[in-house]
Amino acid sequence: MVPASSPVKVMDTVFRWIERAVLRCRLFPADEWLGMRLFLSVTVLLWVFVGCFVYYQGQREREFKVRLLTTQLLQLNEEMALMANRGDSLLRGIIETSEKNSHLRNLRVTVLDTLGHVLSDNMEPQADRLPNHLQRPEIQQALREGTGFILRRNSETMGEDYFYVASSFPDQGMVVRTALPYNVQLIHSLSGDRGFVWFSVCVALVLTLVSYRQARLLDQMVRRVQEQENARLKRQLTLNMSHELKTPVASIQGYVETILQNPDLDESHLRQFLQRCHVQTLRLTNILRDINTLNRIDEAPEQLPCACIDLRPLIENVFGESKLAAAQRQMTLSPDLPPEIPLMGNEGLLYSIFRNLLDNSIAYAGIGTRVSLQCQGPSEGCWHFTFSDNGVGVPADHLPHLFERFYRVDKGRSRRIGGTGLGLAIVKNAVLFHHGTIMVRQVSAGGLEFVFTLRALE
Repeated sequence: MVPASSPVKVMDTVFRWIERAVLRCRLFPADEWLGMRLFLSVTVLLWVFVGCFVYYQGQREREFKVRLLTTQLLQLNEEMALMANRGDSLLRGIIETSEKNSHLRNLRVTVLDTLGHVLSDNMEPQADRLPNHLQRPEIQQALREGTGFILRRNSETMGEDYFYVASSFPDQGMVVRTALPYNVQLIHSLSGDRGFVWFSVCVALVLTLVSYRQARLLDQMVRRVQEQENARLKRQLTLNMSHELKTPVASIQGYVETILQNPDLDESHLRQFLQRCHVQTLRLTNILRDINTLNRIDEAPEQLPCACIDLRPLIENVFGESKLAAAQRQMTLSPDLPPEIPLMGNEGLLYSIFRNLLDNSIAYAGIGTRVSLQCQGPSEGCWHFTFSDNGVGVPADHLPHLFERFYRVDKGRSRRIGGTGLGLAIVKNAVLFHHGTIMVRQVSAGGLEFVFTLRALE
């Protein structure tokens, strides 16, 4: 459950639900979801803003109309008090007022003394039969403050809801109260302007359509940029592949031609050439394997199977497989892991993350160095990993390019060691596949530190 104190997380969860529903219904292609997500965000915020603004404006307008009607009834109370003081007929004054103001029809006027006894009431000819009104809330307020009103209260005498306004006249020893039936007519007169509401809705609809149009244009622009970037990457990948494959293929071709052209070649040289051919074929196999892994992540990530995995045994297996290679270079491996690291992911890609990082450190960190791996969490829905070594590191200007495909800091040394130049690219893409982030930085004492996250099991 998302905490109520996290509106950003709530909004993100809501959009994930909407995303799944929309993509499941196939209302538009999945590659257009970026603009549609932006459109939904803007639309929701727009309509929430319009709704709040209309409600706020409606409440202000209603309060203004209530105050206006209260002022009008207070003035009427003063007129009725003067008429009562002169002994004029209140009924005649009420009729005249109703004729001038159509919304004041069915007006009820009650005159009381300061003790709450009803002196006259235009709705009840025998006013002395009415109960004492001293405890009525509007009468109490009028006696305390001079005026009092209540927007809606059921009349015990008439059995209907009324809007009451009372005025106290202590010099005359009376309280005058006017009341209007709280009916549909009064509710309509006190409600906000419907024209403003419809105007706001129309403006919101226009802005929604404009936002939708802009979102579609954004999707089209993003798709074009992605297509251009994909084409550029494919061209670059093709060039890099041809360059990388050229060396082992040329080596194999040279050794095979030498063997064919020298049928009397002694057995030791023949075996040596065949071993070199074997090494180059292994290198070709590794390059093709890594390219295939990257293509699967790029082109069909949805086809990669995911399952609930405890990552600790997998990491221990990777470090166990690398002990011999690390011992040959007098390196120390120090994994620091919690008892369990459960997450949902692809086992092959998770294996490649730690295997490529470890192989990279063993190959380039240097003899007698220390390699450590720490895991913390889960926090904020992720496991946090820190993979570091205290080796020679790399120059700072190379750090932004380490995750690029076929990028090498020392090309000659990398080819001698047999690296494909794709290991760190696979690491980055595998981390992104598992909804994580990764960064690399230099350690002050020397070496490199890779900090990355993998989404924990929810």
